[in-house]
This record gives sequence, C-alpha cells and structure tokens, in this order.
Amino acid sequence: MAIDRNPFSYIAADKAPEALRGDIRMRVASLERRAWTARLSALVALALASLSALVASALYVWNAVEASGFIQYVSLIFSDGPAMLAYSRELVWSLLESAPTFGFALVLGAGLISVGSVMSAGRLVRARHDVALTA
Repeated sequence: MAIDRNPFSYIAADKAPEALRGDIRMRVASLERRAWTARLSALVALALASLSALVASALYVWNAVEASGFIQYVSLIFSDGPAMLAYSRELVWSLLESAPTFGFALVLGAGLISVGSVMSAGRLVRARHDVALTA
C-alpha cells in the first residue's frame, strides 16, 4: 500500500492572495496531521488488540494440547521411531484427530494481524519522518 506523501498537491494555489494561500496551507497541514494521527492510533490499537488475542489463543492452544493427548502422540514418534514407521498411517490420523486445529488457526491469524499492523505503523511513521525531512 503506497502512502501518498502530499495528497493535496494537485490544488493550484497561484491565483489566491498570499494570506489565503498561507491559511490554506496551514489548514491542509493540520488535516494531514490529524489523518496521520488517526491512522497511527488505529494501527497501534489493532496491534495491541491482536497481541492480546495472540496471548489468549496461545494459552487456549496450550490447554487444548494438554487435554487432547496430542503431546503423547508426538512423544511416541521420538521414543519408538522404528515401530511408528510400521503404524505411520494410524499415527498420522491420531495426530490429526487430536490436534487443536482451531487453536492453531487462531494463533496464526492473531500473529499475522499483529505483525501486519506493526509493520504498517512502522511504514506510516517512516513515511511521515521522510516527509518531515524533505519539507
């Protein structure tokens, strides 16, 4: 997503009096700051909410893995590897049945949203910083 550095640059201000041009520039700068602040606030709120959802879903997965017996099936692979090769089909089906897939999906979704919102907020701050340096 490209961030427009000067969204009001298409406005021709050469026919207005100098005082009016200054007032317009100040008002546009104020609106741009307000829009930037609102975007950044929304991204930070989304990042915090998704991080808390990530922690809650990770705890849910931990409890579901303990309750489902998934750990016991995984430990069979490491404790008795050659015997598990003979029964690999049954082991795979048992792992799939006992895996908390809904919890894994929650963790993955919350993680992707939190990483995406943090990266977008970083891009927004960096773009604002670049504009401030060039102005």
